[in-house]
Amino acid sequence: MAAPVIGPYVDRVEGGKRITTVTIAQDVTTTTTTEYSIAVPPFCTVTLVESDLLGAGTAATIQPAFGVVTGWTIGGPDHVDQAAAADANHRIADNKRVTARSTRLLYVLSAPDANLDGTQTISTRITFEYGHK
Repeated sequence: MAAPVIGPYVDRVEGGKRITTVTIAQDVTTTTTTEYSIAVPPFCTVTLVESDLLGAGTAATIQPAFGVVTGWTIGGPDHVDQAAAADANHRIADNKRVTARSTRLLYVLSAPDANLDGTQTISTRITFEYGHK
C-alpha cells in the first residue's frame, strides 16, 4: 500500500468532553498489511472506527485492527480491538479504552484480500474522546 494520507484532525466539544476525529486514506496496491499510526492523548476512549474499501477492483474485503505499540500482534497484550470478520465495510470499537504508551500513538492496520493495481482505497475514520469513559 502507498503511504497513508492522515488527517486532518478535527476537534469538537460535546457535553464538555473533547472529541477528535481523524480520517485516513490508503491506496491499495498489495495484500501486505501496512501499519500506520495516529497521535492520541495518553488516556482516551476510541468511540468509533469506520473502515470502508472503496472503488472497483479485485479486493472484496478488509479487516481493520488496532493496538498501542508498533508491531503489536492480534490477541497480544498491546492489541486493542479488531473487526470480527473480513468485510468491505466496518464499524467497530465502540468505547474501547486506550492507554497509549510513551509515544502517544495508536497503531492501525488492515490487509485487503487481494493484490491490486492501486485503483481501490481504504478509507478509515477514527473518533476518540479524551479520557476514559
